[in-house]
Amino acid sequence: MHQCGWAGLRTAILLFLLAVLATAASAQPDRLVPFSVEDQFKESHSEIELAGGVAALVWCDRASREMSDSWVDSLEVSFARGMPAGTWQIRQVAHTKGAPFFVKGKIRGSFSRDPDRWVLLDWKGFFRETYAPPDEQVTVLMFGSDGNLLARRSGWEVGAAVVTALTRSAAAAVTPRGEPPSAEEFSRRLTAAARERLAHRVVYDGGYRRIGYPGGDVPDSVGVCSDVVIRAYRALGVDLQREVHEDMTAHFDAYPDRWGLSAPDPNIDHRRVPNLQAFFTRKGTSLPVTPDAGDYRPGDVVTWLLPGNLPHIGIVVDGSSDDGARPLIVHNIGRGPRLEDVLFRYPLTGHYRYDGPR
Repeated sequence: MHQCGWAGLRTAILLFLLAVLATAASAQPDRLVPFSVEDQFKESHSEIELAGGVAALVWCDRASREMSDSWVDSLEVSFARGMPAGTWQIRQVAHTKGAPFFVKGKIRGSFSRDPDRWVLLDWKGFFRETYAPPDEQVTVLMFGSDGNLLARRSGWEVGAAVVTALTRSAAAAVTPRGEPPSAEEFSRRLTAAARERLAHRVVYDGGYRRIGYPGGDVPDSVGVCSDVVIRAYRALGVDLQREVHEDMTAHFDAYPDRWGLSAPDPNIDHRRVPNLQAFFTRKGTSLPVTPDAGDYRPGDVVTWLLPGNLPHIGIVVDGSSDDGARPLIVHNIGRGPRLEDVLFRYPLTGHYRYDGPR
């Protein structure tokens, strides 16, 4: 066959495979799918046993088995500290499809003999085929009492920041909702959450990554300016990933058309400053951009345009510049989260107040 013909055929095959992979990824359910799986004691279990509270399923294959035990141990300790007993469960799911029948007994015997720590042994590959976790990694699928997916995280070594984030999401799901905080109280908490980001070492990396939904996040060790805002709000139980995605799904035309997308993408939409500007304008309060420092109060979100037409975002916090004339900003302009006097250093393009969904 002519070389160009081969090139065209290879291109067609590649596009077909990418379409198949994209379809498979988009088909991952966002809730707990009914199942019937045995444990290491040959007892059958179903999704019904996970109802009524938060359930975290910690999936592993053979390569990630050892790390899966560490994830379960870490999550159990963190959940026990952060939530009342009886409101949560953590269950390990071991991918065992393809194991020869004559070693099944050995596999069963390799798991805990504690009856309270039963492990779902997935001989038929149900969880792998349903939720498509990546190979050689541990994947945590966390579901709420209604069966909806609260968070999905994949990784290798246990990350303290990820365990903390999962615990916060779980605690928010089991804690009865009371009256929402006042706007003033929310601003105070958001300011504290923004300042807490200063304790994190973050490498500036804006690369596209596939993350879980809802509650998804890139690794805590990386991020850009928008991640400072996203993580501060998430500490208060506000998931901007979900909020932006739901609003973009319902009102896609209300958001900037700068990336050639034909549909929302929950992996990246909330991390783009222009999208956050559109969201805060629609769902919060868009305030005048003025040269008067007194108009900017702690908890406000501000945006700038940096040299090279690069959008930037940060959070106004308590404290003031050395001369007392300007409030300070928590932002990440390339060196990780910093507390700096930059309110009027660059041209301002937006000024917002948003105290979460009401």
